[in-house]
Amino acid sequence: MRVIIFMLVMLLSVNESHAQVKKVFISGSVTVENLDDCSDVSIIFNKTVPDEKEYSVSPEVNGKFSIEIEEGIYDVAFTREFCEDVLLEDINMFDNKILDDVTLIYLGEYLYGSIEGVIEAGVYDVREDLIVESYKQLIIEPGTTLKFAEGVSFRVEGEIVAGGTESERIIFTSIDPDKIWTGLKLDAEKADYGKDYNIILEYLTIEKSNMFSISAYDAIFNIDHLIYQNNHGGCQISFSGEDCYLKNSIFTGN
Repeated sequence: MRVIIFMLVMLLSVNESHAQVKKVFISGSVTVENLDDCSDVSIIFNKTVPDEKEYSVSPEVNGKFSIEIEEGIYDVAFTREFCEDVLLEDINMFDNKILDDVTLIYLGEYLYGSIEGVIEAGVYDVREDLIVESYKQLIIEPGTTLKFAEGVSFRVEGEIVAGGTESERIIFTSIDPDKIWTGLKLDAEKADYGKDYNIILEYLTIEKSNMFSISAYDAIFNIDHLIYQNNHGGCQISFSGEDCYLKNSIFTGN
């Protein structure tokens, strides 16, 4: 009899607990600067009080969104590729609420992460570390400018062909003229795959970086008409191959 009474009490407690979970209706609007379609914005509701839980919603093309969630205190993150993230912290959501309008700043398309193939002539921002992995090849066309954010690095473990011309140099520089990017590191030392990895840098200008490093063991490199100027660090080149060349190049203002 006592067991039956205990089970009934527990069942009533569980039902009461579930009944106390209140749902609220949250809506709002997000816009992306200079863009009309906002449907690819990611909106994440992270509940922090009284417990932890996560909800997500995608807005309509016009940016409007709505979602039903458990009451609580939330952090709300708005993210989209090539945009600056927006985070709303410690938002009280114990009642239905319309959030303030949010605008994401569009940074423009930029390069980041693992990269291979061809970078066509143009001007590109690099806002996160860039890497050419082993076995991969990157070709940079003449007239290309890569503008790096502060602290961002460019590492090459595979093959790079940056072949500028006298009239169309390739330029690696900083997005902010008062900030320094980490620099270019060509690391072919790990390329022990039965083939030589080519490093070709012709008519390339590197500026406003912290270093330029080549570790070209078991690799072939040809550097011609390089300008390494106005950097905050030196240049280090290590190699063991016979067909490695550095010629017609200028190092100044470093």
